[in-house]
This record gives sequence, C-alpha cells and structure tokens, in this order.
Amino acid sequence: MQSDLEKLRSIGVQKIYEKTHISRGFIQKILNREFGEFSFVQLNGFLSILEREYALNLQDLRDEAKASHDDDAVGLQKQRAIERVEQSRQKSRNRLLFILSGVLIFAGVAYLYALSQKEHQIVQVEVFQEERPLAWESDLVTKEDLSDDAIEDEALQEVQKQEEAQKQEEAQEQEEVQKQEEVQKQEEAPISVEATAKPKIVLIEPKEKLWLEIVDLSSGKKSQKLLEERLELDGEGEYLLHFGHSNFNISYGEQRDELASEYSVRFMYKDGNLEKIDASHYKDLASRLP
Repeated sequence: MQSDLEKLRSIGVQKIYEKTHISRGFIQKILNREFGEFSFVQLNGFLSILEREYALNLQDLRDEAKASHDDDAVGLQKQRAIERVEQSRQKSRNRLLFILSGVLIFAGVAYLYALSQKEHQIVQVEVFQEERPLAWESDLVTKEDLSDDAIEDEALQEVQKQEEAQKQEEAQEQEEVQKQEEVQKQEEAPISVEATAKPKIVLIEPKEKLWLEIVDLSSGKKSQKLLEERLELDGEGEYLLHFGHSNFNISYGEQRDELASEYSVRFMYKDGNLEKIDASHYKDLASRLP
C-alpha cells in the first residue's frame, strides 16, 4: 500500500506548489526528509497545510522532525554555555587591563611630580649656599663694601624669577596631565545615539497567495497566516517574518521594497528597520524566545 509521503512524491513538486503556495524548495526538502532549515513550528505548519489539502496523515514526518530538532537544541545549549564562559573570561581580562592602565597613569604622574619637587629643592639649596657668607669673609666687610648689597639684591631677584618660572612650568605640566585624563574619559564614555522615529505601520501587500509566519519578539508569540490581501502590522513592534515566497511588496515609513521571486525569504523588523537574515540566524533568534 502506497504511503502518504509516496503519494505526495507522485503528485510532484510543481503541482503541490500551485495548490498550496509553499515554496518549491521547501516542498522538495519535505519530500526528501531534510528538516535542517525548518523550525519545528514552521514545518508543522507546512505539514498541516499538506494534510488539509490532500487528506493525508503525515504524523510520522512530524515525529521524525521533532526528534531532529530536539538534538539540534541540545547542541545549541552546549554552544551557548561555551560562549558564556568565554565572555566571562574576556570581561576578566578587560578589567585587569583597565586596572593596570590606571596604575601606570598614576605612577607616571607621581614620578613627574616627585621629579619637579626634587629639582625645586636643588635650586633652593644652591641659592642658600650662594647667599650664606663664610665666617672669614664677614670680617672683611667694611663700609666701602655696602655697595655689594645691591648685587645680592639683584641676585635674589633673579632667583625669585627662576622660582616663578619653575612654578609656572609645573602648573602647565599639571594642567596638561589633567587635559589628557579628560580626553581619555571622553574617549571611554559611551556615545549616545539619538533615537529615530519608528514607522506607525508595516504594510505587506502579496501579489499572490502568500504563506507568512510572524514571531513577536516582545512576547514570543508565533502565528502563521495565508495572505490573499494586504496585512498591516504595528510599526512600534518588533518581529521575525518568514515568507513562503518573495512575490510581494513591503512598506514601513517612507521605505518600500518590491520583491519578485519564488524563493522563501526571512526578515527581522526592529527599531523601525527591516533587515534580511538567513535561515540559521532566523532559527537562532526564534529559539531564544520564551
């Protein structure tokens, strides 16, 4: 007795496509028992359409696909666990580098300050030694030598000028260090991006019967539709969209895309933007939802 799957194979891909509007590629993969590119929800929807249109029972295929997807889910969980461990290690390394950078900057500033203080003390000692007269020299001071006071005053003024210049140089160095620290803080600060206005609606206009799966990213709710007329979605929402073929138009805000292909296509609509994604990315995003 001919099985239900063999009945579908005998009907042929083209006739099944004309009646169900499921893409030819997906039909061929179902007939070949290749379930890797399907989410279980999507495959279950296709099988339900085939059962309804041809009065078949495809529960064996449904059970086989569920077992295959359960194995994939276990592998995905292991991969995510490895990624979380690697991310944790990377954060620890970044934190250590940040601490070491701070220590090096502080040590550099302290070294410059200590060096400037040491130079200032050397200048003061030299000035003191020059100003202090020896005991035998003081005995030789006479009234005629009083003019030497003017020379000492001039020398003292020169020393004061040097001290003032040294203080200004130290102040400039300190100001430069502060400026460098401010620039570093500004470079490390996160850049705020001004949010753009989201479209009010997302308009889907099929040119022929169109199978569509909608996944609401905020609630995790999934639904499937067979469109014959235009469909409006809330532009404030966030969705995963999977179309059975690409013969349709889609508009959001001032953007309008016109597609004309028999192949399946997937999109992610988020923050007012529509991004085309591949099957593996779509499957990964859908599997993360509650």
